[in-house]
Amino acid sequence: MGDGIHFNVRGDNHRSCILVLIGATDKDKKELIAIEDGFRESEQSWSVVLQGLRNRHLDKAPKLAIGDGVLGFWEALANVYPEAKGQRCWVHKITNVLNKLPKSVQPKVKDAINRFEAMYARAMSCLVKCKTAILAFYDFPVEHWCHIRTSYPL
Repeated sequence: MGDGIHFNVRGDNHRSCILVLIGATDKDKKELIAIEDGFRESEQSWSVVLQGLRNRHLDKAPKLAIGDGVLGFWEALANVYPEAKGQRCWVHKITNVLNKLPKSVQPKVKDAINRFEAMYARAMSCLVKCKTAILAFYDFPVEHWCHIRTSYPL
C-alpha cells in the first residue's frame, strides 16, 4: 500500500510530502516498509522509494500494490515492478466520487451508491471508468480483502 501524506507547513511552497509504503504479509499482518520524503508524489519520488526497496530487500515484485489515483505511484510501480497487479484504494475512490455529488446526498450515496446512476451520471462514470482497478482485490484470498482494498493505513 502506498500513499503520500502532505503537510501544510507555513512558508513551505515546494509541496514536499512523506511517502509511506505498508506491506501485508501472507500471515495477514501489516508492516511499515518505507517512509521517505518526496516531492508531490511524483513518479521520480516514488521511483526512488521503490527502487530503494528493490535494491535493499524486495527484489521480488509484490503480488498486489494498492494506491490512490496519483499517477506518479502507478508510473513508478510499472517501471520498477511491472509484474505487480494494481488495486485502486476504495477509500480514495469513494471520496473522489462523493466529491462530485452535493453534500446533502453524500451520506445516502455511501449506503447505496449504485441506485444513483441515473441521477448522478458523472459520479457513477467516475466509478465505472476504473472498475477493473478497484475490483482487483477479488483475485486474492478473501481473508485479505479487508486489508487490500485501500491504501489508507488506519
